[in-house]
Amino acid sequence: MERTLVCVISQTREHKVVWDNFKTNVLDVLNADLALCISVTDDYDYTNPFWQTAKYKWTTHEYTDWVDSFEFARQTEFPEHTDRWKYLLFNDDRQANWLSPINNAPGAGAILIFFRWLLLHNLRIDDVLNQYDRFIITRSDFLYLCPHPPVELMNPKYIWVPDGEYHGGVTDRYAVLSRQNVEGYLSIMKHVITNPDLMYQRVMSHMFKNLEAAVKNTLDIEFGTDRYLGTFPYFMYSIRTKETPTRWAPGYWNEELGYFVKYPDEQRVAMHFQKIIANKEDWYNKRIETVDYELIVQ
Repeated sequence: MERTLVCVISQTREHKVVWDNFKTNVLDVLNADLALCISVTDDYDYTNPFWQTAKYKWTTHEYTDWVDSFEFARQTEFPEHTDRWKYLLFNDDRQANWLSPINNAPGAGAILIFFRWLLLHNLRIDDVLNQYDRFIITRSDFLYLCPHPPVELMNPKYIWVPDGEYHGGVTDRYAVLSRQNVEGYLSIMKHVITNPDLMYQRVMSHMFKNLEAAVKNTLDIEFGTDRYLGTFPYFMYSIRTKETPTRWAPGYWNEELGYFVKYPDEQRVAMHFQKIIANKEDWYNKRIETVDYELIVQ
């Protein structure tokens, strides 16, 4: 059986609502270990079940200025390169939110780029890459309406993502990776620091200048544009309670459920597949196809 590590990045949120669901439909189904790569504040709740369950815990402080996080990455891994990447920030197009909030645009694109780098950095220095066959990159605020698809149904040469929320690139919210492609997937920071001109040109040529475009262009550079992406049904959706602030989508309040649904399209698709996939065995009766990247990304 393949060994799987589920990696939650950036923050641990909404554990009172999502934890039991996450444990049942992801960790237990996959018999997976859990890793956290997150920021912690002085009042962080170390009693939360994400922290208590995690086998690996990699933390950083919450940056006041996220430029400092990129500089930390540069000086740690790319010291031969200057801070020329900063010229990317001098863009007054507020739609260019792939480096938000450090370019004063709304969103958290730069924060998530940093945490991808920090995760890869720690996977390497703690020699975790060789201990697992599959790596799942996710956020903590998902509700999963179906048991996770078996990873053995996903050809390890492809990067697997839920089929939706592309926004002109590749969804950044969830990915199933293998040992052979996890480093390439997590290498956005490398290209920002070492070749900012290329990343700027590629991302800014997109209709949506967002993190999804940065993910797409990183994968194009790392793996080429032949067939590197596979998809599976979007069986989860993200939520937010009233107590949790957000940098981007506030969501829509659902009185019956008692929380905000951040992205209604996620919920709609997940509820559809909830009617089809009732248990793990149902996945074996469905054919999960690798889809040509150019056919699924508009």
